[in-house]
Amino acid sequence: MIRFVSGVCILLSLLLVPEVLLAQDADGATEEEILRHRNALIEAGYLQERADLPTLAASAEATLSNVHYMNKSRAVETRGTRSTDFRPNGTRIYIVGRDTRNVVEYHLSDPWDISTASYRREMDFSSELGSAAQPNLAAHGIYIDKNSGETMWIFNRTEIWEYTLSSAWNVSSATPSGYRDFSDDHILRGHDIDFKPDGRVLYIDDRELGVVFQYELSTPWDVSTADLDYVYDISSFQESVRGTQFSPDGRKMFMSDSGTRQLYEFHLSSPYELRTASHTGSYTFGSEIEGTLQVTFSTDFDRFYMTSSDEIHQYQFSLPPDKQLSTISTSTTRVQANNQNSSRITVTVRDENGDRLEGFLTRLSSVSGNVQSSPSTAVSNADGEARFDVTNSQVEQVTYGAVTGDVTIQGTAQVRFIGIDAGLSEISVSDSQVEADGSDHAEITITARDEDGEPFSNLQMQLQADGGSSNIEAVQRRTNSDGIAVFRVSSQIPERVTYSARGLGTTIDNTVTVTFVPAAPVVLSPTDVETRSLRANWEIVQGADEYRLDVATDEEFSNFLSGYNDRNVGHTTDYNIDGLQPGTTYYYRVRATAGDLIGANSDVVEVTTFPETPVASVATNRNALFFTANWEPAEGARNYRLDVAEDSEFSQIISEYEDLDVGDQTSQRVEGLEPGSNYYYRVRSEAGPRVSNNSNSISAATLSISAQRSQIEKEQLRILANGVQTNQITIRLMNEEDILLEGLRVTLTPDGGQSQIEPVQEQTDEEGVALFDLSNLQGETVSYSVEAHGTEIGTFDVEYLEDRGELVLGDNYPNPFQVRTTLPVQVPRAMNVELRVYDLLGRPVQTVLQERLEAGYYEIPFSAAGLAAGAYFYRLFADNEVITKRMVMVH
Repeated sequence: MIRFVSGVCILLSLLLVPEVLLAQDADGATEEEILRHRNALIEAGYLQERADLPTLAASAEATLSNVHYMNKSRAVETRGTRSTDFRPNGTRIYIVGRDTRNVVEYHLSDPWDISTASYRREMDFSSELGSAAQPNLAAHGIYIDKNSGETMWIFNRTEIWEYTLSSAWNVSSATPSGYRDFSDDHILRGHDIDFKPDGRVLYIDDRELGVVFQYELSTPWDVSTADLDYVYDISSFQESVRGTQFSPDGRKMFMSDSGTRQLYEFHLSSPYELRTASHTGSYTFGSEIEGTLQVTFSTDFDRFYMTSSDEIHQYQFSLPPDKQLSTISTSTTRVQANNQNSSRITVTVRDENGDRLEGFLTRLSSVSGNVQSSPSTAVSNADGEARFDVTNSQVEQVTYGAVTGDVTIQGTAQVRFIGIDAGLSEISVSDSQVEADGSDHAEITITARDEDGEPFSNLQMQLQADGGSSNIEAVQRRTNSDGIAVFRVSSQIPERVTYSARGLGTTIDNTVTVTFVPAAPVVLSPTDVETRSLRANWEIVQGADEYRLDVATDEEFSNFLSGYNDRNVGHTTDYNIDGLQPGTTYYYRVRATAGDLIGANSDVVEVTTFPETPVASVATNRNALFFTANWEPAEGARNYRLDVAEDSEFSQIISEYEDLDVGDQTSQRVEGLEPGSNYYYRVRSEAGPRVSNNSNSISAATLSISAQRSQIEKEQLRILANGVQTNQITIRLMNEEDILLEGLRVTLTPDGGQSQIEPVQEQTDEEGVALFDLSNLQGETVSYSVEAHGTEIGTFDVEYLEDRGELVLGDNYPNPFQVRTTLPVQVPRAMNVELRVYDLLGRPVQTVLQERLEAGYYEIPFSAAGLAAGAYFYRLFADNEVITKRMVMVH
């Protein structure tokens, strides 16, 4: 569209130094410069002499005569906020930040409502602006093509930069596309620009010269074709013009002046032609805005927007409110006077045509009564309504009026604030009887209701006592949404107190009475506990006259001890209870009384009397390692405790039997003792925590081991040394009186050799027997010694026969023999064996053995009972072998 001046970016990088950036508005033109430029414009025929300049005038037709602030503003993210521009539909606004050197784009969720603006994106122009013609980067003006949104112009004092938006109305898509410098036309300090809608006329204001430049564009929108056509002079009344805007029909021009804090209005008899302009009115800004800067109008010219101190404010053209057509109404005429419930007062602001007016500041006033409203002032919304919520803390009728703008509305609204109803409200108590200990309490609930029976909320209630010395604590003094307030009452003195409640000057009809009974006594541990009596104890209770005592055998007190059901024990803090049984658990409690006021029960004390002392009797079932201790039953005993010691003074008590709990039995086996030792035992009875004295002491001796009376028995004299055959050794222990000794550990010790000893039963059983199996892999004779619990019992030998792998029939022994003899047989492996005896004539007289034997040496017993004396043969049949030997029986 227009040419782009090359090299600007390089030039800018040379010119943008901190001193230049910070200068900005501080580098104003001198009077000499201003005069020189004005004279040049006068000589060129663009300006008139000052004597011919227009003066301020006011017209009844001026648009600005009906401006009001809409109380809408928005803080913006730019610094040095200057000119703004809108998308024609009011959904986007673009704001120039001179100090931040950018254009920020905001989106408005509600078109044209600046309070709904939200940041969307921005464009940084710091790398483009600045040139030899205008070295300072001090951008002020902005204009976006309203037809397409694809071209944007930024004005920087004397120069215009053109940008192309690749995405319509999206400033972040802007790229430089053109440039024009206007310093040759004597512009000193331009601030804003505006175009004729067809793009054929450009307007630039200059606050140093106090003029507006009008340019003709031979090519629409191409500022490079702009020629100066006319200069409109307003220097006679302007101080610091910063913005220029035309109405859509071109018959109005508006200019903001930050010096006078005014917005000027001009009428153009020929649209968009400054030669026909005349001043018709002004609007002076109020305290709502500081430092007025540049102005922008909405498309329908119904609103305008003024930037100031990094903020933007919204104004509107409208007729003033009509005091007769504006109205005031209330949502409800009756409200609880609780400073919380409210009535909605709505002020509807209308003009003389009955149209609703938005943005008018409205204040609620009181014609009579107290005014409590939120908010205190409100702005009429899009429906022309300003809304207030009114409350009250006093019971009264209030008449409300309203002032909107400067107009007092003629109508009024009334609200009656009501209090609580004495008959419908009520007071109740959680417990009518509590202890007078200062900590126990009753909760008193006050339910406040209004005359309609509705809960009265957020009301501060008072609870009052008709006498006494009770303490009143407010748990919830102010009623909740259910109309409930809660108090706690307590006392340290026994008494009856009646309570009443009051709120908003009204006393509730009903009352409640609380009886503070004497506090429950603090019971102490009993003393002097014996087998049939004890002493109960408790602490004194303030205000008590006397005490009542209960004693029972159950903690529910359903089984009273005779004479101890509500027993009056007088004004005392201890009492001896007798007639009890040994080892029995009792329960007692106590109450204090004061006159006819009976206090609460104390805690229950559980106590058990001592059981009687048991009598120990002689030990039984004595053995080498144990005996049984015995004693007589003791009255009241639930279980018994046993001591066993090595001395009669019980200074050497056996640890396992020190205070041993043996249950409720009257005998106990004492084990783990030493043979032939003397011990002592005693016993105590127990009932719960009570333990009796020690019984008498009983002496009990364990049995000694007798080596002479004990026995060692071998299964065979000899066995085969094949490691498989075993010889079982039986050892039987006894004392001198042939009593079998149980539980003793027996050991076998060889004096050499290679035999193996397998303990089958090391400890003697109830028969006093211990068992061992002996085996060997080497032919030899081994001697063994036997010991039991440190006592040597004796020795014995076992012959281990060498295993040659042969079937052997040995010589019988003894031989000759009388009736009985032993026939030795050695079997090399498992086989069926038959052993027979024959007389001298070869006649079989007895089959001694006929069975399968495992490998080993066997000593087969033979009895010749009933046979005649003489010689006999014994013959072995095994594995197809026959071996015969001769033996002789004598008488």
